[in-house]
Amino acid sequence: EIDASHYPCFHQCEGVRLFDRSEMTQEEVMEDLKRTLEGLAAHLFNLKTGEDTMRWLDEYFPFTDPSVELEIFYNDDWMEVLGCGVIHH
Repeated sequence: EIDASHYPCFHQCEGVRLFDRSEMTQEEVMEDLKRTLEGLAAHLFNLKTGEDTMRWLDEYFPFTDPSVELEIFYNDDWMEVLGCGVIHH
């Protein structure tokens, strides 16, 4: 059945932002990533950013550390919309 959380199509977008390790900590990079993606999700789903509409969950992805997933509150339930993390060189 096709509904808001089950659609027979997968979309993927990759993005990379480079940071100088001497200017930002890993924690600062992760916070910047989260705020950027919260803004994107808010725009795409017409939401306001905040704890009642979005939440981050720790996750494992093999090429990033730390790794997290973003869920939004949609149709009275939490729905995963993206995964992301910090790539190390």
